[in-house]
Amino acid sequence: MKNTAVFIFLLKQLNRLGRNPKKSLRIFLTGLALFLVAVGFIALGYYQSHWYQIIGLVILGFAIIVCALGYIGILANRLAKFWQR
Repeated sequence: MKNTAVFIFLLKQLNRLGRNPKKSLRIFLTGLALFLVAVGFIALGYYQSHWYQIIGLVILGFAIIVCALGYIGILANRLAKFWQR
């Protein structure tokens, strides 16, 4: 009984996250762009001051979080469509 309640809760959350796939894709691409900016700062720090690398690592942390949120939204949309069949 308890397992089915958890399963229903997860289905509702997946439907909520996957409701707008275009928004999830935009969030994912924003995270990807932040990732590229972070890589640029890390590479710049190799030739310049090490502070650029630290800035790049901070941006990289944000980029990973943003990418993960967008990817979870995209995955939720696909799983919701799969489970509706």
